[in-house]
Amino acid sequence: MGDDEGGWRRGRLSTGDDVPASGERFVELLRHRGVVVEEILSSAAPDQTPYVQTQDEWVVLLTGGATMEVAGTTVQLEPGEHLFLPAGTPHRVLATLAGTRWLAVHIHPSP
Repeated sequence: MGDDEGGWRRGRLSTGDDVPASGERFVELLRHRGVVVEEILSSAAPDQTPYVQTQDEWVVLLTGGATMEVAGTTVQLEPGEHLFLPAGTPHRVLATLAGTRWLAVHIHPSP
């Protein structure tokens, strides 16, 4: 994570050079007060597991391209586009370009 002085942290996003052979690689960048920020690096063969999460999720596509299914609707994402998925929204990744990079922010409900 880098420096950790007085509670602050410093880190760096991946360069996208280490693309997984299949699926996605998830790297947790921050966990703080019910918020989890992660970087996702996708292969050309993503895991198409459907998700229905208990937390809200905001995701932005940094590089590459992706096709998702969100609540039965096909959604194409290009670099710079973001998507908000309220808790309980069924979604899954259908296709990605090799090396697609995402930033995801999970907002967990208060206990």
